[in-house]
Amino acid sequence: MSKSLAELAKRRAYLIEKSAQQRIIVKGYITPLRRPLAIADGGIAVFHYLKSHPLVLLASGLVYAGYRFKAIGSWSQKAWLVLGLFSKTRQFIQQSNDRAETK
Repeated sequence: MSKSLAELAKRRAYLIEKSAQQRIIVKGYITPLRRPLAIADGGIAVFHYLKSHPLVLLASGLVYAGYRFKAIGSWSQKAWLVLGLFSKTRQFIQQSNDRAETK
């Protein structure tokens, strides 16, 4: 029984040494790929973020289109101004109606 235990101990030591050598070899192959793999991992993270937040992609596309096409940019600025004026006017009318009702 002790002979087989001694053989198992030798085999175990041999396998541990072999795995250490294999780790060194694999490290030599992996080290040059670390940066490209990190970049790819970041790209995958961005993809998953955009997949779960599609409005961010839509908003960035609209912002890009606004800067890319000056006509669209000026149109969107005018639309934003009109919406702001409409909102302020509606608030003013509502406040006027509220004051008239309280008198």
